[in-house]
Amino acid sequence: MPSWLDIVATMWPIAATITPLMMMGGFFWLRTQFAPRGDLDEHAAKLGDIREELVRIDERLTNLQSDMDASPSRSEMSERISYLAERIGRMEAATEGILRQFATTNQYLHTIIERGLRL
Repeated sequence: MPSWLDIVATMWPIAATITPLMMMGGFFWLRTQFAPRGDLDEHAAKLGDIREELVRIDERLTNLQSDMDASPSRSEMSERISYLAERIGRMEAATEGILRQFATTNQYLHTIIERGLRL
């Protein structure tokens, strides 16, 4: 029998005993390097909550952006205010005209009542 087979035959029982022990030690070391399943589930739940909150924040930001885009500028507000001032001025003029008509009608009624009472 060759000499290298003698070396393998003598080393085989030692290697067969030490290799599983080293593998077991390696697996236990790897187990300490990774997070337990419960911790991963907790972090996954927290991550889901954070994602939902980010979706809500994104929706709110989108709504705020659309509100900012829809709000009138300074020149638009100035135009709207001048248009309203013009309309209010026309309403005041119309109201003054109606008040003059009521005053005239009131004078006519007083004249008719005074003449009617004298008869």
